Amino acid sequence: MSKTLYDLLEVSSTASAETIAAAHQRLAEKYHPHAPHNQGTADDGDALNRYKAINDAFQVLSRPESRQRYDQQLASKANAAATAAMLAPPPSRRLGWVAVLLIGAALVGGWQYQSRQEAEKARALAEVERQAKERRALELAAELEKTRLLQEAAEARQQAQLQAQAERDAQHSYEVANARADAALHSREVAAANAARENRRQQQQVLALEQERQREAQQRLERDKATLRQMEYDNRRGPSYRSY
Repeated sequence: MSKTLYDLLEVSSTASAETIAAAHQRLAEKYHPHAPHNQGTADDGDALNRYKAINDAFQVLSRPESRQRYDQQLASKANAAATAAMLAPPPSRRLGWVAVLLIGAALVGGWQYQSRQEAEKARALAEVERQAKERRALELAAELEKTRLLQEAAEARQQAQLQAQAERDAQHSYEVANARADAALHSREVAAANAARENRRQQQQVLALEQERQREAQQRLERDKATLRQMEYDNRRGPSYRSY
């Protein structure tokens, strides 16, 4: 009986996916053509063939769909073998049946090869499509990241412009308020100076008036004194010299 894919991986037909993966890893390390224990040995080529067969078996049994199809093929072969055993022809007719079986095996092998090629092609197409989707997703993510960065840069520039404008407005308001305060202070100083000048002018006017009244009073006093002296002089000279 020819070896099945399970036999190549040294597992049973009911082995779990984890068991199959572990067996593949163990055998791949054992029969890897670049492994030191397989270099320069007599069975170097056999190790390479075994390594390829192990990988092919794992490619089929690691995917649930292909493993199910392979199990169905094994079941069909087993049923066919059982049926052939039950209907085994006499020895004289066995050669004909052997030829028929060989032809059937060749047809089944061709169908298996074609199915494997189609499965590999479908897997390759699926891988290409997956890579294309991943590439489109990466490009979309990069585009979104670029858009986000540009938006953040624009918002930062706008915020900086608003802040600069606010600082300019605050500086202008400070300068205007300072100028108004200076103008108000100057106005108060001018008003105070004017008030001081007016006060001095009024004081000078009052002083001048007071001095004028004092001069007039002094003049009246001098006239009164002169009149009194004349009257005293006239009184001393007698009544005949009086002017009245």
